[in-house]
Amino acid sequence: MLAHLYQVRDEAHVAYLHNQLESEHMNEGDPMDSFLIKIKDLKEQLIAANQILSAPDSTLVQIVLNGLPYSYQSFASTLKLMMKGNPNALLFEELVSVLL
Repeated sequence: MLAHLYQVRDEAHVAYLHNQLESEHMNEGDPMDSFLIKIKDLKEQLIAANQILSAPDSTLVQIVLNGLPYSYQSFASTLKLMMKGNPNALLFEELVSVLL
C-alpha cells in the first residue's frame, strides 16, 4: 500500500516535470543563460527520477526552439527547417553553445 502511494506520487511528480519542461519559455529581454539553465535543471530532475526522455536531444532542441521569444523566430524557424528531415541533426549541447 505504501509503495503504491509513493509510486503514484512519483508519477505525478514526473508528469509535473514534463509539463514544466514543455511549457518553459523565454520572455523578450530575459537572459538566455537563465532560460537554458531552467531547461537543463528540469532535464536533470527527470533523469534523477529515472525518467528517460524519448529522443532526448531532439526533444530538448525542439523545446528550446519553441520557447524562444519572437526576436529569435527566424533563427528558430531556420533550425526547425534544417532538422525537419533529420531530427538529430543538432544536439542539445550544440544548440546551447550557439545560443550562448
